[in-house]
Amino acid sequence: MVKKKSIEKVKSVHNAPEGVKILAVLYFVGALISFVAGGFLFSFSDNVSQNAALFVQQGVEIPSPITLILFGIALLGFAVLEYSIAKDILKLKNWARNAIVVFSVFGIVTAISNLTDKFFASGVFSLLVNGFIIWYLMFKIETRKAFE
Repeated sequence: MVKKKSIEKVKSVHNAPEGVKILAVLYFVGALISFVAGGFLFSFSDNVSQNAALFVQQGVEIPSPITLILFGIALLGFAVLEYSIAKDILKLKNWARNAIVVFSVFGIVTAISNLTDKFFASGVFSLLVNGFIIWYLMFKIETRKAFE
């Protein structure tokens, strides 16, 4: 027989606040984009090695095929990480919330560096979005209670 109290403590997608569900969807989309980009870099690295002379002749600076493969591996690893975060944020796992907060802090640092004349609008937008994510996950009472 299952105790009633243990059933109440089970965290599931149905218990997750709407904002957490939206963040999960965004991370699933990010994982898909990272996966596709990583695969593209792998396939593009073959094209670069076969047509390197043509690219150089046209004055296009391109990274070496090894560099493209390493970036592809990094993107595929990042896709796996994003997928894991998205899956576990829906299960209200605290590590996933902390990972999103860390990524948002990096986003704020990047946004501050982008607050130049050239990238001012995107810097302000990124600063607002990442600041909102940190506030929502760390300081909103309803969200904090969901992760307890």
